[in-house]
Amino acid sequence: MLVIAPIGIIVHEFGHALGAVFVNADEVTLHIGSGNAFKSIKLLKINVVFHKYILFGGRALSTRTVEFTKLERIVITLAGPILNIFVVVVLYVFKQDFTSFFIELLLLFNGWMALFNLVPFKRNGQMSDGYQIIHILRSK
Repeated sequence: MLVIAPIGIIVHEFGHALGAVFVNADEVTLHIGSGNAFKSIKLLKINVVFHKYILFGGRALSTRTVEFTKLERIVITLAGPILNIFVVVVLYVFKQDFTSFFIELLLLFNGWMALFNLVPFKRNGQMSDGYQIIHILRSK
């Protein structure tokens, strides 16, 4: 599980980053891990920053000179769970021919990540994707 969880989190945050690229964000940064940054690379239009504790967390940030519309913010927010679901489907098809405990765990964790993040909740100032979508829809 020490490897499965970080992979699922990176997939999820990469989904948000791809969503931001899709809606033409000026700058997209994907932070992998926590602690001090030690390495930065450019992947597609995404700045990927690796942090000291690479297995713990991740965050996708995007900015644009022109403010994102509600729909664009929803696209960015939904892109994380959507990529998790896409990975679940790909792994499900793959496991039909190549059974592996690792693949099974990765499939289940990505499914859990998608569902968990779509449930609206707020904890310690952190909002789930589901909560963010409700917040976006209620905003003026």
